[in-house]
Amino acid sequence: MGKMEFEFEIVGLQGLKVRIKAENDELPKLKNALKSHLNDLISLPSVISPTPRVLQPSLFQDEDEGVPNATAPVAESKPKRRSVTPNGSSRGKGNSKEQPIVWKHDISSWGNPKEKWATTQKAIWLLYVVGHTAQISEMTSARIASTFNQHFREFKTIISGNVTRDLRKAKKDGLVQADTTKDPSPWYLTDSGKSYAVKLVEETRGITKHREGE
Repeated sequence: MGKMEFEFEIVGLQGLKVRIKAENDELPKLKNALKSHLNDLISLPSVISPTPRVLQPSLFQDEDEGVPNATAPVAESKPKRRSVTPNGSSRGKGNSKEQPIVWKHDISSWGNPKEKWATTQKAIWLLYVVGHTAQISEMTSARIASTFNQHFREFKTIISGNVTRDLRKAKKDGLVQADTTKDPSPWYLTDSGKSYAVKLVEETRGITKHREGE
């Protein structure tokens, strides 16, 4: 019998071509053998399936199907660290202001600050009063602001940044000094600053004389 030569492509296997030369009476055997081998290599239902998408998660699944790419690295979330001050308190937004100093204010002895006073006057007056009543002779700008606003809010609050700005000017006039060995540097009154503070106390009390230490 004459030999027959033919080639065919398997649908679903791109680029796969098979060329066969055989006698006519050998074709049925070759066909069955070829079919058996192909069945071992591929799944015929998946090849002829009209739906090309794979239902199970795979490396090639579209992102819009909600299945992450298995090859994509997963970023590990790291807990945020909060810096801690030497005294153990964290520097979060809620701790940006230092705790105000608490004492029992004696209006008859020290009066109340004037609303019209500049930030410099309020800060110097407060340093003087706290130094005598609470025995705290130095305070940072943040603590001056928080203490003043805690006790004398009705006389117009002050801002920490303005305290720093204005006390730097007062330092040039010899009224205050800063302890640069500490961070942040606290302010304290010089002798000239104390004399100026006495005048401020006298102004609040409406008297002409008020000796330091009364």
